[in-house]
Amino acid sequence: MTKECSKCKVDKPHADFHKKKASTDGLSSWCKPCKYEMDTARRRERAARMTDEERDLHNKKKRAHGKLERAVKRGEIDKPEKCEKCNKKHVPREIHGHHHDYDKPLDVEWICRTCHLNEHGGAQTLNCKICNKKFTRQRGQDHKFCSHACYYVTLRGKQEPRKNGEKGGWNARKNT
Repeated sequence: MTKECSKCKVDKPHADFHKKKASTDGLSSWCKPCKYEMDTARRRERAARMTDEERDLHNKKKRAHGKLERAVKRGEIDKPEKCEKCNKKHVPREIHGHHHDYDKPLDVEWICRTCHLNEHGGAQTLNCKICNKKFTRQRGQDHKFCSHACYYVTLRGKQEPRKNGEKGGWNARKNT
């Protein structure tokens, strides 16, 4: 089976396209060589915009992250199950090594994703506008509610939750 690349307009076999679940056919619209060419150009453009200080800091961060990752894989450093800030237990992929100094790559604070975002100013703890429950708003989100249910209440107007044995509830029509 073949597919036409939307960039170079050449019919190519499916093996020449990256997988993409969001696409209707499950494949990227650009072939691998076109995608590689675009990615390379984008990286070069971004690198050209970086100042020397930004480039040095970026390289220092990459080296520190790489050294830490290799030390964890070799078993030289144990990754804890609990966050050192909130003391909650998390799965290993949710625990991040936060560097306070990139010149000391193995000296990290093991914190959860939420605490790490808070450390960098990317997450905020807010109170829900409906139920007053605390929740974490991640970077880029414009939520004021802890869940879709509380958001739905604002769209439909406040309704009383159903009492024991009563039919209806949030979706019930009011008898007037």
